[in-house]
Amino acid sequence: MTRWPVLLLATVAGCAHTKAPDVTIVMTHGNCQHIDKGARLVDYATLAKLRGVELIGMQQPPEEVARPISLVAISLGERPTPGYKIVLRDEPALDGATLTVRVDVEGPPKDAILPQMITQPCLVLGIGEKAAKNVRVEDAAHTLIGEVDIGGVIGASDPSSARQ
Repeated sequence: MTRWPVLLLATVAGCAHTKAPDVTIVMTHGNCQHIDKGARLVDYATLAKLRGVELIGMQQPPEEVARPISLVAISLGERPTPGYKIVLRDEPALDGATLTVRVDVEGPPKDAILPQMITQPCLVLGIGEKAAKNVRVEDAAHTLIGEVDIGGVIGASDPSSARQ
């Protein structure tokens, strides 16, 4: 009779440990260049351009195609001062073939003295989740920011695959 509570507890505890989707923060930057509001797939050269630099003489090595990661750049548009950043709000969730990522904007401290200049914070995520064919990015209120079709081909880098 005392085995039932132990067995029930072991069963419930086993179900509570599901594997989190394979998502890594690659870059968070306070003033990205050449990016519109939304979400889009980028390659390594575009990643460098977001920081305002260029990769000189870089060619994609043959193993690049087989690399198990897709880079998704997220921007929430312009901000009036420096000090803003985009952060993951919740653990990304995989529902079927759609990976949902929720983000939030953290602003500078209220009492900060900052220059008045337009900035555009961005967040770049590395998606290594092989089951994901679509990445959906939402804000804290579950409003769609952008959607990227990675087609299950991890490592794809076609910027035209973004939808806002």
